[in-house]
Amino acid sequence: MENLTVRRFLLADGFEFVIRYEKVLEPALKKKMEFYVLLMFVFIYVMEALNLSIRLGNEDAMDALLQGVKFDFRQIHEALLVAVDTNQPIVVKRLLDRLDQEKGNKMDVRSFSQAIFDRSVDNSQFAPGVTPLTLACQKDLYDIVTMLTQKGHVIPWPHKISCACLECSNGRQYDLLKFSLSRINTYRGIASRAYLSITSDDAMLSAFSLSKELRKLSQKEPEFKPQYLSLEQICQEFAVELLGMCRNQSEVSTILNSCGNETQDSLDEQAFEEGIPSLSRLRLAVNYNQKQFVAHPICQQVLSSIWCGKLEGWRGSRTAWKLFVSVGIFLTMPLLCLVYWIAPKSKLGKLVRIPVIKFLLHSASYLWFLITLLGESITMELYRDTFASRQQNLLHSSFHMVWVVGFFWYECKEVWIEGLRSYFLDWWNCLDVMVLSMYLASFALRVLILLKGFFLCHDHDGTEECVYFTQTSRDNWHQEDPQLIAEVLFAVTSMLSFTRLAYILPAHESLGTLQISIGKMIDDMMRFMFILMIIGTAFLCGIYSIFETFRFLFWTMFGVVNQDYVDMPEFVFAEFVGRILYGIFTLVIVIVLLNMLIAMITNSFQKIEDDADVEWKFARSKLYLSYFREGLTMPVPFNIIPSPKAIFYILREFEETKRKGNDSFSKHLICFCREDISYMEKVFSVP
Repeated sequence: MENLTVRRFLLADGFEFVIRYEKVLEPALKKKMEFYVLLMFVFIYVMEALNLSIRLGNEDAMDALLQGVKFDFRQIHEALLVAVDTNQPIVVKRLLDRLDQEKGNKMDVRSFSQAIFDRSVDNSQFAPGVTPLTLACQKDLYDIVTMLTQKGHVIPWPHKISCACLECSNGRQYDLLKFSLSRINTYRGIASRAYLSITSDDAMLSAFSLSKELRKLSQKEPEFKPQYLSLEQICQEFAVELLGMCRNQSEVSTILNSCGNETQDSLDEQAFEEGIPSLSRLRLAVNYNQKQFVAHPICQQVLSSIWCGKLEGWRGSRTAWKLFVSVGIFLTMPLLCLVYWIAPKSKLGKLVRIPVIKFLLHSASYLWFLITLLGESITMELYRDTFASRQQNLLHSSFHMVWVVGFFWYECKEVWIEGLRSYFLDWWNCLDVMVLSMYLASFALRVLILLKGFFLCHDHDGTEECVYFTQTSRDNWHQEDPQLIAEVLFAVTSMLSFTRLAYILPAHESLGTLQISIGKMIDDMMRFMFILMIIGTAFLCGIYSIFETFRFLFWTMFGVVNQDYVDMPEFVFAEFVGRILYGIFTLVIVIVLLNMLIAMITNSFQKIEDDADVEWKFARSKLYLSYFREGLTMPVPFNIIPSPKAIFYILREFEETKRKGNDSFSKHLICFCREDISYMEKVFSVP
């Protein structure tokens, strides 16, 4: 009987493993050794027999082992992993049924993640942190994932990398590598298509959020950056695949115009023009930097149709016709603004609110601003003697301030619409704040000169200070002279104002790609300047100690070399050391570092070119969305003129506030009267 019991465990048809060890067991059986010794020997290999039976698909042997042996938690864990790894839903179901039988023994059947910190599973053939559900998700086994989730299995979300809770601390102390690998494997399960599809109410929104988190983790854990970025790419591709399943425009509208309730409320604060859908999910994709999703043909088609509005022929028209219309809008901009100011609901007023026309109007306004700056610069050059003295007219040199005031009011309204945090997340807005601050500071310094001259000469005419602020020529100004500082600020802001014109370049494919490439190159140059500063400072300190000058080192980087600085005939040794240092400086800076900068710029440009279509469409989409917003229709400087529509809105808000205040007062009065009546009834027993 004992022999038959052991053979029921081990003698399974087709088992190479059992055949190998049966020869070892037979002598023991023939000698009738103690039965518990034989069972101990069998127990060592019974787990391997179960796993092997699952891998070979021998259901009879597996049933015999499950019925005759009481397996513990870790053995079931390993068997489930083997069943999932070999994609056997039937076996998984049987093992889960076995777990249901063990619930009375208080076995935790929902989460197996804690097993990775147990030394008894160190010999497992699976990676740390891999649970049956995680493995099924990684392999996208939808049937098994559904089965496990219905049984209550979950993938616990990893804690933050900086978490110092007891669980994370113990995991790091036990085995840091296993702890990190368990986090990676957990995220592999969470980022799978199967898990996102089955466990999420909104799989696309979950993919967006997870993609953003994985991108942050790639920066916080650079040692696992490739793994996190690959998972982030999987999330983006999954969202794109879901969008590609749309069969008609109705489904596209439903997807792009809806998202989570909290996100919907935050995005609704930035309302679009009347007649333009909210595009909540698309805006969320832009905020989460989902470039592939935004650049998808479906999203681009929706954006292009809204961009053109009722001008259906604009998209297919020729470039010459678009240029002709743009020039017409440029010349008639004041007239169009006047019509919109008087009758915003008229046919022409509604035409102005179309995003592409609004874009052309704002671009025309900015071009007029640049023309004004250019005209002021030319005037200052033609009348240099006048502008180089205190006799210049403030109005002649400050006509551009009309636009500056309009830009300032425009930025204030934009902060009100977007919120302060969202506003400063855009680098263009940071540039606008800096430029406007410098324009206002320049104008304030010019006004300061006039006021000082007026008050000083009014009280003490003919004094030295009066003469300085009213009659002194430019050659005799102090270094800290307010007018000189104002001219310096004006020069810098004029240059930055022309640079700001690059904001509209994404509207054109070729120019937009170049604008993105230049932005990446500037980023490379900023990182390169840090290395250059370290090496340059080292040589400056060394060479200055010998030649007592370092101005020529700066020009050496640009090929301007003057040997007179390194000639010291009277000090041979010092000259020899100085020439060696100067030669090393030329070799490192001019040959090594400058060529490295060229290589970095070339690499960045090539990356943009390899993915130029996606990068350009993503940048263009952000430009389109900025002109879909409600308000900000009137271009600068006409936006500083209060329109009848704005006055009407202000009066309406005032009336609503007043009405709400009256309603609140009425409610308080009614409650007060009811309390008095109740009190009187109690005192006088009024029925």
